[in-house]
Amino acid sequence: MAQNFRLNSKKSRDNINRRLLNLKALKISLRLLLFVTFFSGIIFRVYAQSESTPQNRHNSQEPSIYWIGQFPSDEKAIKTPNIFLRLFASFVGKKNPRLIRPFSVFMDRSDQLWVLDQGSHSVDRIQIDVGEITQLRRTKSTGFPSLVGICAAANGSVLFTDSKLNKIFLITKNSNSLQNLNNSTSLNRPTGIAYSQINKEIWVVETNAHRIAVLNNDGKLLRHVGHRGTGPGEFNYPTFIWIDHSGIVYVVDSMNFRIQILNEAGDVISIFGESGDATGYFSHPKGIATDSQQHIYVVDARANRVQIFDKEGNFLFNFGEQGTGKGEFWLPVGIYIDERDRIYVADSYNARIQIFQYKPGATNEK
Repeated sequence: MAQNFRLNSKKSRDNINRRLLNLKALKISLRLLLFVTFFSGIIFRVYAQSESTPQNRHNSQEPSIYWIGQFPSDEKAIKTPNIFLRLFASFVGKKNPRLIRPFSVFMDRSDQLWVLDQGSHSVDRIQIDVGEITQLRRTKSTGFPSLVGICAAANGSVLFTDSKLNKIFLITKNSNSLQNLNNSTSLNRPTGIAYSQINKEIWVVETNAHRIAVLNNDGKLLRHVGHRGTGPGEFNYPTFIWIDHSGIVYVVDSMNFRIQILNEAGDVISIFGESGDATGYFSHPKGIATDSQQHIYVVDARANRVQIFDKEGNFLFNFGEQGTGKGEFWLPVGIYIDERDRIYVADSYNARIQIFQYKPGATNEK
């Protein structure tokens, strides 16, 4: 009996030891499984991040937009354009001019950046390489109440509009003097303005009249294009306008939430766009421009982005989102694209001009 008890006790101990060994093996297996799972996740995340880095996107076959700079270049730009900052800017004047609420932008052939600043009520001419701003006003103390559109004109001159004054102003090359161009022409809330190098004509949007006035170089009215409505060639509070090097006209038909493309005579070529928040739709369209590939760029202010379309109006891609960092916007408005496909965006409530570069994909290269 005693021998049987000892045998049974030994079997019990052996069973317990085997169970303990099995438990240890199970714990080790679980630890190995967790270890492998953890490091597999890390490797996957590193790989995924490497696949989405800008460097890899640079090697893509698709066209891309790259941030290359901003003005002012420091992080001390005025961020909130309120009445106190406007008074500050007016008080300081030329001693320390800053951008407050840039609305429209234009780069001339001598690499001077022109900005219509609705915050300081001034036209700012900027030497970017030295960061110097020259502010132009009607008089030393009187600014422009509602600056909207700006463009290059004949002989290196610059044109800009003030919608409240109902005037077009001319600045001749290498001069700070202002001339009123439309003394003999009455305008109804002039906003966007563009110059046709083909016909030597000035096209200015009359927002409250829902039409476009076409003027000669002396500011005399040649004809009107459009009237109020929702059909082709009709407008509902149009705002911004752009004319490309071939004379094609692009009009932001704001309250119809669309873009109308016209020929030199003002006849409709095509129309695209409708109201909406999704990509390819417009919630608050503002500035418009085209690049060397005939892509159409439209600033959608409320969506804090720039949308890009092909010449037929098909949506391609967009860039930007709400924020204060590089490539982010806060109610952007104006846009300009130079001959090098550099893109200048008036990032209005971030008090800066952001500069981007368009890079064509391999299939788009000339």
